[in-house]
Amino acid sequence: MASIRKKLAVNANNSKNTRMDIASAGTLANWRPDELAHISRFCKMGQIIMGRAKQLGRPVDILEIGCGAGSLSYHLRDIKSDLTVVTLDGNQGTLKSPYIKDGNHFIVLTDSDYELVDENNNIILFDLVLCFEHFEHIHVDRFGKFLENIKKHSTKDTVIIATASTWPDGRDHCNIKNRYGWIQYLNSEGFEMIDNTIIEGNAPFNFVESLTSELVFKIKS
Repeated sequence: MASIRKKLAVNANNSKNTRMDIASAGTLANWRPDELAHISRFCKMGQIIMGRAKQLGRPVDILEIGCGAGSLSYHLRDIKSDLTVVTLDGNQGTLKSPYIKDGNHFIVLTDSDYELVDENNNIILFDLVLCFEHFEHIHVDRFGKFLENIKKHSTKDTVIIATASTWPDGRDHCNIKNRYGWIQYLNSEGFEMIDNTIIEGNAPFNFVESLTSELVFKIKS
């Protein structure tokens, strides 16, 4: 893929809708249950991406929205070096993370208008869009714009894999729905659900799966 630039309609600034806690938690050995859930899915994501690349017959292009420190994308590049993984986050502090890749990481408010374009000014379309523990941080009034950005960078074959926490918990969770609520909402916004078992796996010992909605979907055909 050609070099990647971004266009922003507004200036990005620090955002409360993302976080970069995984790396620091590992240093302190102080894991939250949702961080453990992220880590437990790393290997599963690797398997999915390897399978998708085999299916397409070429390297997979991935967009990770709300990447935090970028540890998932770092892991994916580590197991398959020809992947193109573009990461977005609203936290300026993520620029200092050792897990991000210079040139492929952008500071952007994910619920504001943005475009990722190639050197010919064409919008880049991705095979996979990943978004873990991020939905609940996007205010309901801004979620339509958030989804417009995903559609803008997707084709009818793009698979979107996301999880959303279902507990308010006082950690800036401003958009809480159960899984059925998300399914209804995404359907009303022009998406359709596909097999959610794609991201099932062994949950960490202290993680209650019922507190996280797993969502796998694509643009309606």
